[in-house]
Amino acid sequence: MTGINDRIDKLIRALGYNKTKFAHALGYNYNTIIESIVGKRQSKPGFDFLNALLTTFPSVNADWLMRGEGEMLKEKSKATERYLLHKQEVTKVPLIGQYAYAGYLRGFGDVGFMDSQPLYYSNRHYGSGTYVAFEIRGDSMHDGTDLSIIDGDIVMCKALPHENWINKLHVPKVFVIIHKTEGITCKEVIAHNVESGEITCHSWNSDPEYFDFTVKLQDVIQLFYLKEISRKVKN
Repeated sequence: MTGINDRIDKLIRALGYNKTKFAHALGYNYNTIIESIVGKRQSKPGFDFLNALLTTFPSVNADWLMRGEGEMLKEKSKATERYLLHKQEVTKVPLIGQYAYAGYLRGFGDVGFMDSQPLYYSNRHYGSGTYVAFEIRGDSMHDGTDLSIIDGDIVMCKALPHENWINKLHVPKVFVIIHKTEGITCKEVIAHNVESGEITCHSWNSDPEYFDFTVKLQDVIQLFYLKEISRKVKN
C-alpha cells in the first residue's frame, strides 16, 4: 500500500485499534469499507469516509492524513487519541466524592446536580443501566489485604432496580447502600431476609467498632452493586 491508504493503515495500527472496530466506530461495515481501503481490494477512500474519520477522531492531523505532511496527531497525546478511538468502548459516569455525599442524598434525582459532578472513566464498556462512581470514605472495608477497599478508593457501581429487591439478593456481594438517614456506605451484604425485608451488612475490617448490622430495605433509597475498583497511586 502507498499514500493515503498506507497512512490509514498506520493510524489504525499505531493506536492499537483493529480494523473491524475502527470501521464500526465510523459507522461502517468492515467488509464494505475498510477491506477496500487497507485490505486486498485497495481503493482510494471517498470524501464521506474521510469526513467521518476526521469528525470522529478530531486529533488526527488532516494534513498528515491527506498529504503525509507533519505528525500523525495534533497536539493531543496518543493517550488522548486512544481514548477517542475507544470512546464507544468505555463507560463514563458521575463521580460522587467524599464531600459530595450529603449533596447526593438531596440531589441524586436532580439532573443538574449529577451533571455538575466530575466524571469517572472506566477502562471498559458496560451495558445499559444506571452507573455511579463513589469515592470511599473510611476504612470499614480495609482488612489489610490487597483486596481491601480503602479510604479514597473509587468504586464504580451499577444500580439494582428496586423491583429486584423483592427477590432474594445474590449474596455475599459488595454494595453501596444509599440510606434515607444514614447516608452512603459501602458494605458486604452477607444475608437477605426476604420475609422481613432486611439485609445484613458486614465490614471487612475486624476492629470491634465495625460490627455487623441489619438494614431494612424500606429505609434504603438505592442499592448499587460493585463493578470495579480504582485506587490512586500514592507517591
